Amino acid sequence: MVKSWARLSLIMLAVAGVAAAAPTDGAAPGVVVVFREEAYVKGPVVRLGEIADIEGAGAAALGEVEIVAAAQPGASKRLDAGLVVARLRNAGYDRLEVEVKGAKSVEAKTLHQEITPDMIAGELRSYIEQSMPWDPLITEVEVVPPQQGIVAPEGKVGFEWRSAPDYAFVGQGSFRGSVTVDGAPLRTLTCKATVETYVNVVVAAAATIPQGKIIMPGDIAKETRLLSSLKEPSFQDPAEVAGRFTARSSIVPGQVIDKRLVAPRVLVRRKQMVGVEMASGALYVQTQAEAQSDAAEGESVVCLNVNSKQPFVGVVRADGIVVVQ
Repeated sequence: MVKSWARLSLIMLAVAGVAAAAPTDGAAPGVVVVFREEAYVKGPVVRLGEIADIEGAGAAALGEVEIVAAAQPGASKRLDAGLVVARLRNAGYDRLEVEVKGAKSVEAKTLHQEITPDMIAGELRSYIEQSMPWDPLITEVEVVPPQQGIVAPEGKVGFEWRSAPDYAFVGQGSFRGSVTVDGAPLRTLTCKATVETYVNVVVAAAATIPQGKIIMPGDIAKETRLLSSLKEPSFQDPAEVAGRFTARSSIVPGQVIDKRLVAPRVLVRRKQMVGVEMASGALYVQTQAEAQSDAAEGESVVCLNVNSKQPFVGVVRADGIVVVQ
């Protein structure tokens, strides 16, 4: 049987439920507080009900009384039971006789949870996969875990990540994270990660494409390459290239064809007679004119009407016809 070691009258001000339970004739309501030798508390404060068993009228309300600040998560704080009783007296409890039993000191351990480096890395990897524009199935995400984990109080852990404004999810980047517990900020941290994705690109096929040659379907192929290895904007579909560009310089087999290696194919030459189409409302006219400069598809060219000798401007279509709007 747990022996009683103190019997005290406490002044009751803060807990209405306990005060209401006190009899008007001054008789003791029989509240018994039994201190434990060891107790676990949630924090950030220690409540009486976490370190002692309370019986009697108003026990629930008395258990909510805050005693002291709790230790850090994972740490403990030894509380002398006499000090706890003094704190209750100083809090101003009235007309309440409390019988105190149990241990004369309590080891109050603050509950905690460990957020491991692997957990942090996994959360960052999930954020990257959801935020990047690449297909996760063809993308490699390598996260460098922090060297140490985080000891956190009990509660629901959340992460909020953000990347540098100029990071395009290609290559290595830094990410700043905020860790929360039950929505309250706990810690900020910085982690590094490398994102490597693969894209389809157009490359020179088995033979070298000589300078000045019009690139044809047989000259090119499609391959998969790391996006971070591409130094210049490249073509991803052979149909974008074949018949529409010429090689600015020799392109060796397997070389990625980017826009610095090719030039638009010239469809109209200076002094060449070209077909012209003009439309104005219901009026549609087909004629010929003399081009005054070289031009490729989509480029504007000045032409000369062979009859009136009047110049006009049109745009070269893919079939070499100059269209006048």
